[in-house]
Amino acid sequence: MSIPSCTVVIATYNSAKTLQKCLASIFEQTNRPEVIVIDGGSTDGTQLIVNNFIDKIAYFISEPDRGVYDAWNKGLERVTGEWVTFIGSDDYFSDPGSLSRGLTFAGKDASLGLVYPRINLVDGAGNFVELENYPISDVIGRLRKKMPFTHCGSLHRMSTFKELGKFSPNFRIAGDYEFVLRLSKLSAIGFCEQYHVSMGNEGLSRTPKTKIVLLNEMLAARRKNKIKGDIFYDTYVHMKIVIFKLSAFLAKFK
Repeated sequence: MSIPSCTVVIATYNSAKTLQKCLASIFEQTNRPEVIVIDGGSTDGTQLIVNNFIDKIAYFISEPDRGVYDAWNKGLERVTGEWVTFIGSDDYFSDPGSLSRGLTFAGKDASLGLVYPRINLVDGAGNFVELENYPISDVIGRLRKKMPFTHCGSLHRMSTFKELGKFSPNFRIAGDYEFVLRLSKLSAIGFCEQYHVSMGNEGLSRTPKTKIVLLNEMLAARRKNKIKGDIFYDTYVHMKIVIFKLSAFLAKFK
């Protein structure tokens, strides 16, 4: 069986410190994907790094955008692969055969609309911190409460975007969760343990302030998709929002 074609979309903004490793890992893959880089108008030398790989990059643009989901949507307009994955500029494929294993798994089951990888969480120096993403017996049930896996590196069947539309740019952090909620009504979701992506642990949703935004946006995503909440879980989420707000307030006095 032939391996499906794939496009990697990378949203960047002032990513000069990490982009070199990210791009190098992509071009080391045994199954070379199409690469699209959407930059938000960086001023730190990000564009110079892109220029080092420009002959291998299918599309590159640098202009202001509304955030990561707006950038991903711009990338989707240029995708030619059967599958598409989105990785951050501080993320990278863990070994040269990783993407090939993920695509082989994805291509075997026509019911799959998304395949999520094993995530190796790493610190700023590239040191391993912990594993994220595990097989989930009831993905749909878990989705009704929160995002049950880390989205980084997830393989999306491109046809799902044609049927469901793109990411909502109205979300700052949980736009991937909102899209996966839509996708779960149309297609199956699978986990490929042999597909490994390394992800930086200093992501968008790690600070108390951004955690507040994330929790509020997850509630909004469920409302948008008319998913009835669980009163006990929603109470727990609102308690966490209060705790994070208190943490952010107290941090001002340190």
